[in-house]
Parts: sequence; structure tokens; C-alpha cells
Amino acid sequence: NACQQALEEGFQVLPVETWLQVIPQLMARIHSTVKPVRRLVLKLLCEIGHAHPQALVYPVTVATKVCQSCVADGDFFAVYFYRDFKRIGE
Repeated sequence: NACQQALEEGFQVLPVETWLQVIPQLMARIHSTVKPVRRLVLKLLCEIGHAHPQALVYPVTVATKVCQSCVADGDFFAVYFYRDFKRIGE
């Protein structure tokens, strides 16, 4: 999709610090029913997390408290983040 490709290219051009101010809005889109949107948001959040892991600690903590049923179902993005962030400590 041309739109998806344009967004991915835009994400690469802009410094990751650009997105720090809109983390709450990104988190609100984490469960989008549109798969490409969800994938792009997750990818962007992971890039933010690699550069500034501390910026995601509070939003992820709040999200896990708010969505306990999502965590219990294993349908939560924390699993995705954990897998990706685990590499940071290695």
C-alpha cells in the first residue's frame, strides 16, 4: 500500500524524539482493528522504546492496569514489547 509505505518512510526520516509528545495517542491506537495501522504503531513504539525506554515505562504500566483482561488473554502488546526490549539488556 502506498500510504503505508509513505508512513514508514516518514517514520524513518523524523527523529524518534518527535514522537515522545504523542505516546499517549499512539498507545490509544495499539488495538486498532486495521492490521497495518496496528503494525505501524507497534513498530514506532518499539523504535521509541529502543531510543528512550524510560518514556514508555509509565504508559505501558498504566495500559496494563487498565486492560487486565487483555493481559490475561495474552492479547496485549506488552508481550511484543517484552520480546523486543529483552534484546536491549543483552
